[in-house]
Amino acid sequence: MKSKHRLLGIDTLAAPSTPAQMRLGMRDFVLLAIALFLTAAVLIFGDYLKRFDQGVYDKLLQTQTRPARDDILIIAIDDYSLNEIGKWPWNRAIHAQLLERLQPAHPKAIGFDIVFTEAQSNSDSLSSDPAQGDSAFAEALK
Repeated sequence: MKSKHRLLGIDTLAAPSTPAQMRLGMRDFVLLAIALFLTAAVLIFGDYLKRFDQGVYDKLLQTQTRPARDDILIIAIDDYSLNEIGKWPWNRAIHAQLLERLQPAHPKAIGFDIVFTEAQSNSDSLSSDPAQGDSAFAEALK
C-alpha cells in the first residue's frame, strides 16, 4: 500500500493510481485555484479592503486623539463674514486690515489658506483702486 500524505486536511495517496483519481485531483486543484482567485479579486477590486482600512483608521483616531490646543486660533470666512463684508472675492485691503488687527497679539505664525486668483472686488468702504488693496496687503505681510 502506498504511503498517505495530508493535503489541506485531507488524506491523499502519494500518487494517484488511476486516470480517474488523477482527474479528480486536478479538478480539486482547479476549483481551489478558481476560489482563491475570485476571493482575491473581490478583496482587491471590491471596496471591502478600503472600507476595512478606513474603519481601522477611524478607530485608531478615536483612541489616539489629543485635546485641541487652546493657543491656536482659526479665523474662517463664513456666512456671517460674507454678510458683513460682502461677496467673495474681497479687496486685498480687507486681508491687510485683518493682519494689522492681529499684530498686537504677537502671533507666532499666520497662514492664509486662500488662493488669490480672482480679480478683487471694489468695496465702497475701501479704495476703489484694486492696486492699492494689493499694496496694502503686501505691506501688511512684511
